[in-house]
Amino acid sequence: MLSRPVPDRPGGSVHGLNYLRARGQHALATSRFHAALGDFLDIGRHMKRWGLDRPRVLPWRADAAEALIRLGETHQAERFLADQLTTRDADDPWVRGISLRLRASLREPKERQAMLAKAVDELHRSGDQYELARAMTDFGQVLRELGEPARAAMVNRRAWHVAKECGAEALCVKILPGHTGDSPGPGEGADGPDADLVASLSDSEKRVALLAVHGHTNREIAQKLYITVSTVEQHLTRVYRKLDIPGRQSLPVDFHLGVAELV
Repeated sequence: MLSRPVPDRPGGSVHGLNYLRARGQHALATSRFHAALGDFLDIGRHMKRWGLDRPRVLPWRADAAEALIRLGETHQAERFLADQLTTRDADDPWVRGISLRLRASLREPKERQAMLAKAVDELHRSGDQYELARAMTDFGQVLRELGEPARAAMVNRRAWHVAKECGAEALCVKILPGHTGDSPGPGEGADGPDADLVASLSDSEKRVALLAVHGHTNREIAQKLYITVSTVEQHLTRVYRKLDIPGRQSLPVDFHLGVAELV
């Protein structure tokens, strides 16, 4: 694709701006951070000039912030992300999710954990599987840094499956090096649960189990669902019994439930 000829000024149309973003993303992936930043800033200039500066169309500020982070320009990156979160698209789950994921990288681990948890929730709602996998990968990493290897492993397994489903092979390798097949391998993943067993779960049990799969603690699940910690424990106990599994670590990583069941 890179060998195909393109117009000398690809930014002359909205389609050209998408080309510039793709070129910038390629530069970012190949460590040409200044080139990437130049393309993203060009997009911003064009969008402002045309009155089309909507992050939901092209999130050039987030892209520029990612390039700036790679260049070590964290204060400038923070400014771009703060600006993006004040635009009229700031409440869009996709815009908010990708902004929070990048902003989290500029925070200390405890604050990063909370911010990434919000990013994961927003990106679940957005339907963007690739960005969701990236956020979950970062979430797994910070959990490991904070001394929670069991939760980190569970989140990483789910992130691997999400990345695999959307064809992000390079991300799969980053999450679990050496595992690029249909599953992460023994002890690192799990097949989807039997449909009849999943059907036996109540809606409340499914919500609790899915949040547990994504690495939330019982207290966090209770807060999200507005129930007591004791109720969460009771739901999980029934889930383990119905699915015939020994405990949390054996929860299947792919329930194939609708995103609506998270909220």
